[in-house]
Formats: sequence, C-alpha cells, structure tokens
Amino acid sequence: MLMNRPLELAILASPCSLSLSLLFVLESFNHVRVSDYGGRVCHWNQEGPAFGQNFQVLSFSLFQISLGSLPHVAASRATVASAKEETTQNGGEGAASLKAKRFQISEEGPPPTNESNRGQTWRGDPAETFSDWKIVVISKTPDEEETPQATYQVPYHVHKFLLTCGRRNSKYFAKLFQNSSSFQEGKSCTTELELDSLAATAFPALLDYLYEHDKPLQVETKTATALHYLGEYLDIHHLRWDALQFCKKNISLDNADIYYKHAMLFQNETILGILAKFLGENSLKIDESAHILQISSPDLWINALEHSPQSPETIMHISKLMAKFAQHNPCALDLETFQALSCLEITPQIDAHPALTLCSLDDKAAKDSAEELSQLQERCSDSLAQNWESLVSPDDAMALLLKDRKAAFLVDLLLKSLRDAQSKLSSTKLELENTKETLASTECDLSSTRSKLSARTRDLGLVNAELEKFKPLESRQVQWGDVAAVPDSLSLLNGSLASQKTQQFSVRNGFGERKCRYAFYHEG
Repeated sequence: MLMNRPLELAILASPCSLSLSLLFVLESFNHVRVSDYGGRVCHWNQEGPAFGQNFQVLSFSLFQISLGSLPHVAASRATVASAKEETTQNGGEGAASLKAKRFQISEEGPPPTNESNRGQTWRGDPAETFSDWKIVVISKTPDEEETPQATYQVPYHVHKFLLTCGRRNSKYFAKLFQNSSSFQEGKSCTTELELDSLAATAFPALLDYLYEHDKPLQVETKTATALHYLGEYLDIHHLRWDALQFCKKNISLDNADIYYKHAMLFQNETILGILAKFLGENSLKIDESAHILQISSPDLWINALEHSPQSPETIMHISKLMAKFAQHNPCALDLETFQALSCLEITPQIDAHPALTLCSLDDKAAKDSAEELSQLQERCSDSLAQNWESLVSPDDAMALLLKDRKAAFLVDLLLKSLRDAQSKLSSTKLELENTKETLASTECDLSSTRSKLSARTRDLGLVNAELEKFKPLESRQVQWGDVAAVPDSLSLLNGSLASQKTQQFSVRNGFGERKCRYAFYHEG
C-alpha cells in the first residue's frame, strides 16, 4: 500500500507528451492534484465520467504533481480500459457538440509613459524594484573640535545581475556573490562597506554609472578622486578609466590643492602621479603664494621637478618656489630631503632673491655640521656675486640674513663679488674704447659728408643762375579762346635758340583738340 504522505513527481515535458507509463501510475489514485510552480492548479478525478475530459494539464514545461494525504484505492486495469472506451465512443459526439470559440480583440491602449516604465533602478521601494541584495554604506563625519564625530549608515537596494553582469561590472561583487554561501553576507543578502565620508558621498554616482550604461559618468572635481578610489576598491575597470581621464583634463592650478588633499586621503598614488606631472610641466606658472606650496609634502615636488622644463627662466623660478616651500614646511625637511629638492640637476642656477634664504635652510637641514660650503651654498654665493649691486644697499631682511651667514660664506661671497666687479669694469673699459673709436670714425664720415654737401650747394647756385636767364613772353591770344598751356621743357635745336620762335601745341578740352601758338625769345 501507498503511505499517506505527499508524493511529488517532476515532469520536464509538454503536457501533451505525458507517457503511458505515467497514466498507469495515476490510475491507482482517486484524486490527483497537478500544479505548476506559479501556483496554478488543475485536477484529475478518476471517478469522473470520462478520463480524457477530467484530466486537464496546463501548458507549462515544468510541473509538480502532488499525491498527498489520499488513501490508496485499488483499481484494476479493466476500470481504466472501460473509461478509455467510454471516452472513445463519446469522442465524436462530444466533438460535434463543441461550439467554436470566438476571439476577442483587445482594445487596450499603450502603457503610460511614467516612472514605472523605466529600466531597473536602485532607487525606490525594494519590493517594487525587486531588489535581491542590499549594500549598507557606513561612513563617519570628519573629526572636528567643535563637532563630535558621528556615524551614518545608508542602505542601497541593488540587483546582483546589474552589479556583476553588465558592461560596467564589478569584479569585487562578482567574487562575493559566487562565494556568498560561505559568508554571513550570503544569508542576509547584505554587504556592509565602511567608506570615508567623501567616498560615501560619491557612492550614488557609482550606482548610477553601473545601472545606466548609455550615460557618461557624473563626476566633478570634488568627487573625481573618490570615484577613482571606488573603482579600485570595487574593481570596476571602466570606472577607474573614466575617472582618471576626467582628472587629467580637469586638473588646474586653481584646483591642484583639492586633488592633492583627496589623493592623500585615499593614498591614491595614481592621482598623485598625474598631479606631480602637471605641476612640473607648469612650474613656471605657479605663483610663490600658491596654496599647494603650503600643504604639500616634499615627495610631491621631488616627483614634480623631474618633469619641469630646463630653461634658464624656469630654473630660476623653481629656486624661488623651493625656498617658499621650505619656509612653509621646515619640519618636513631633513638633510636628505632638502638635498633632493635643491640638487644640481633640479636647480643648477639659483635666483639671487631667495639665495640667502636657501643658505639658511641648508644650515638648518645640515644642523650646522658642515664646515665647508655645500654645493647649494656655493651656487647661492655665485648668484649673489653676480648681483653684487644689490649688496651695496641691502634691505633689512637681507642685512639680517647676511649677519647670520658663516665667515667662510661671506669671504667666498666677497672674493667672487670683487672678481665679478673687476670683470665688469674691464668689460666696461673695453666697451668705452670701442665707443671712442666708433665716434672718431663717425666724425670723419661727417666731415666728408659736409664737404660733399658744400660742393652740391655750389653746383645748385650755378644752375639757378642759368635758369634766371630764360624769361617767357606774354602769351598771345589762343585760337578759339582755349587756356594756354606752357610746355614743361623746350627743346634746344642745334645748341642755340633763335631770337624768336613760334611753337604750336595741341591742347584738349571738352570740345576736342585745339591748336594754339606760343612765342618765346632768348636774350643775349
């Protein structure tokens, strides 16, 4: 006998392909309950008039057949055979009595365009979005003296498929979901992430980036470094790349201090490397009062100066920047660090203005242990000696720095200044002699020019005298009343002029060409 307990059979087939062996199994039961996994139910009652009419199976590929709490009733094959025979005999008659089912055309309109038609989203009620995982972001506010530190927890209801199988997938969550059964997270379907408050603020932008594949990353200066950090932490390659490209284009001298603070907060060496390269390439544009000089570390500038141009103007400006940086960060400079910032490769030349300041900083870094001058102090001495004019009347700050210098430095500076002054004096004398020679040559040329000018003046007087001998006659009346026209020059015939000649010229006016005569004579 069959025991009074549920019997479940799973059939992977269409309802029309039930095997005959299954029917023989079912014939031993009075009542069979057939249901699909969606909860819809159909029944087969063996005691009905016809087996084929009462056993109806829904069109699903996977069924669950429950034979539970039903007493076993012995049934012979003859009973089943008679039921089949009755069904066969009444088959034609039943088929004839069937009426054609009329189809109804649906007049339902299109779905409304509203929020419910959007794709999957992590926003909203998790019951409505069918969320299957929860991420709880735990963050703490910055610890300040006035405001005590507080902890915040923000839940995000997400979907495992979109986090792991999308184009912008997270390998971190993929590994987590694959091994979730081994951790407590798999049982609660919850992941807790402890993030800095800056990264927690950027987390919604990360989820939007994962869910909306066709939209660019929503990023700005304040969230760029945090998003790049989240891309590394959650292993999202696309996010790392897009955030990094934004940083390269967005970094400027105005926001360099923001990128430095955020990169140091997350210990992001990639962003620090990009920032150092930018500062080195634009070192000539950095002002001595820039905020980045006050908050940065020596490592940033050691890496930055490797990318700086080696033009004389840039090298001089770098020496000013390093002096300002050292003044703002005296505690961060040991001898090795200071020498790295002021080495010969980075600052082969020193500007005279910060030279004494750099010498004092070098003394502090070396703790006055060196008796001889360092390479930096020698370069500073050279720069001051080349500008010894500024030492003639130094200001109060320079005078104070000169008093603090070692005797060896002052002697070296004095000797170099004298040599430079002597060299400049010799050069000035040579230039003066050359100027005198040039002046003498110029005076000779001027005398020659004056002689030529006098000769030209005499020739001009003779020409004027000859021209005064020629006097024109009064013009006679011109035919047809035209205005007389005097020729620009007269042709000399055979080297002499007759006492009186008559020349005929053609004159044009508004009425055409006219003939006129002019008379002239030669006296003498």
